[in-house]
Amino acid sequence: MYDLDSGNLKMAENFYLASACENKNGDDLAQFVAMRNARARIMGREAVQAEQTAETKAGLARYAHLLTLPRADMITEVAQHLTALRDPQTLLHPQEMAKNVGTILCFALKNLGIDFEDNGQGLFDFVPKTKNAVEKLLDTSPMSPRA
Repeated sequence: MYDLDSGNLKMAENFYLASACENKNGDDLAQFVAMRNARARIMGREAVQAEQTAETKAGLARYAHLLTLPRADMITEVAQHLTALRDPQTLLHPQEMAKNVGTILCFALKNLGIDFEDNGQGLFDFVPKTKNAVEKLLDTSPMSPRA
């Protein structure tokens, strides 16, 4: 479960992911990565890795299902996933959250022209990783676990 800080970061993460998907915005996808990395510092990389595994499995399955629907139905269902990402109540339902994040991450990658496929890699592995100035500073901080 989430404490207040990690819950707030998770919601910020979700907002950036939703925006990246809706607006085809690579900068928002980079912010999604930054928020996820910040949360991993709080919760531990293992906990976030477990989320990413669940997101990949549930998200790819849901994405494949949505692609089989008539376009209007697919658009409606994607909108429901986007709405759920922005609802703090979803934090209380980790499996539902994983499905929503994974599904929208698939559509965000597709919308941004980033190829991904179900080849055993996690969806997050396909997201371009560029560190912002704050992350670079944290990596070189004497308090950083990597320093």
